[in-house]
Amino acid sequence: MRQKWWTDRRLSILMDLILWLALCGGVSWLFYQSWWAFLALVPAFPLFLKYRMKEAERMRRQQMKYQFIDGMAALYSSLSAGNSLEISFRNARKDLEIYGQGHAMIQQEFTRICQQMDKNIPLETSLADMAKRSGDEDIRQFAEILILAKRSGGGVIQMIRESMERIQRRIETNYEIDAMLSAKKSEFRMMCLIPAGIILYMKLFSTGFMAALYHNAGGVLFMSVCLAAYLAGIFWGRKILDIPV
Repeated sequence: MRQKWWTDRRLSILMDLILWLALCGGVSWLFYQSWWAFLALVPAFPLFLKYRMKEAERMRRQQMKYQFIDGMAALYSSLSAGNSLEISFRNARKDLEIYGQGHAMIQQEFTRICQQMDKNIPLETSLADMAKRSGDEDIRQFAEILILAKRSGGGVIQMIRESMERIQRRIETNYEIDAMLSAKKSEFRMMCLIPAGIILYMKLFSTGFMAALYHNAGGVLFMSVCLAAYLAGIFWGRKILDIPV
């Protein structure tokens, strides 16, 4: 399992490196028409990789939350049948296996919990470990409440149902917001391409006009300011349209 994770990780880094080199090539040709610019941009790859890792982690947490809803539903179904919490986790894991690869992350978490129970590790410890790894506030709160209910013998079934409803309401609200913003996001993506498209058009059909902007200090400074403004616009646009789940 660890070897597969490391292989996937290296492949992901390689793909990010190829993407970064392509971006560096495009930016250096459009804005500077110089290999020196390309060589100057390449060392910034760690910053790009950090951004890509952050985006991947955000998507992982989002998918984890969606899968966690189905995991809680399977757990709730088993508890409603009169099973204990430990047995319900085992039954829920089997139900998640039927759902397929679309629930791989939560299935892996439930499998880890069952394996730890086989090693006589308390369920409370396993739940706390899962909450810490998930990095999601809703999952963390759910685990904490489940631990308290387990220790006090409280209404576990009612607690799971209320937690499911709360998380589902939050996800549905974000779906509605995302649907309202979908048109704006499409417009933003098109607007991000327009400045680069204009420069490309000018380079191809007004070569003499654009030549004054390359290979001289004034042109480099002007294009650097344009590039900085371009990147700042993309950054703030993404911030405005980003709706966390």
